[in-house]
Amino acid sequence: MKTTYKTHEIAHAWAYDESPRGKCSSNIFFDGATIYSYGTHFPICKKMEVKGQLYYFWNDRTYSPSTSKHQSYVRQAIPDKANIIKVSVMPDNWPETHKRNIKYFAGRIIRAKELEQKAKGKKDDYRRDARIASHELQRYCDLFDVIVPESLLIDPDNFDVNKYYADMAARKLTEIQLQIKRNKAKIKEETKKFRSGLNFSNCFPFDLLRLSDDCTMVETSQRVKVDIRPVKMLWCMIQQGINVVGRHIGKYEIKEVTKKTIRVGCHNFERKEVLRLINSIPL
Repeated sequence: MKTTYKTHEIAHAWAYDESPRGKCSSNIFFDGATIYSYGTHFPICKKMEVKGQLYYFWNDRTYSPSTSKHQSYVRQAIPDKANIIKVSVMPDNWPETHKRNIKYFAGRIIRAKELEQKAKGKKDDYRRDARIASHELQRYCDLFDVIVPESLLIDPDNFDVNKYYADMAARKLTEIQLQIKRNKAKIKEETKKFRSGLNFSNCFPFDLLRLSDDCTMVETSQRVKVDIRPVKMLWCMIQQGINVVGRHIGKYEIKEVTKKTIRVGCHNFERKEVLRLINSIPL
């Protein structure tokens, strides 16, 4: 069975199933239903039978001038009345693939409406582009029985670009505020556990300190333990205004001392955390 083709032959061989795989000297090749440019990282098009019909899923991205030529060869080989759907990634059984393509279709609609709003002429062209993208989005979702997220349900004829971005900004702010709230709750809980001697954690914005059970060692939230005596001595020096940068606590060098923080090795402590530790040392 023939598997090596000339450049002008290979796309036709793929389109009409002449062989299960094929290659040529110009770095365009196919393997099964998908034809590629230069490597599997750039599929040009994939044939799939979905719900009893053959569809050609076309990669709408570009890569290089030579890949653009490859795309041209493939497009010319596809039958005129074929069902072609432009996508961002080739569809498969992974839900994440469908999510990415849905975002791609929605992005096309939004971009077309932005251009329509800015254009001084040819607004109908951009309006048509938005409708086409909306139609392809619906067709894609119908084929794969995918539900479009409510945030991406866009009516191309009644879409307000400014309102969309304002709503998106508001949603993003709300998400950020919720994440900050969750982070604060997590830090509070993890701090409580560390203080009680239960666990270590890297989730804190600044490292934490505690005494060992016998009060001879200082433990950090990053699982480091050092003798308490040099810690007490260096804290006294800092309080007296003596420059301690370059000195060591065990094998860890003091890198920086500011009014609010102390950096030792890869640790960052708030001065109030060090003071809390010193005040907890038994007399």
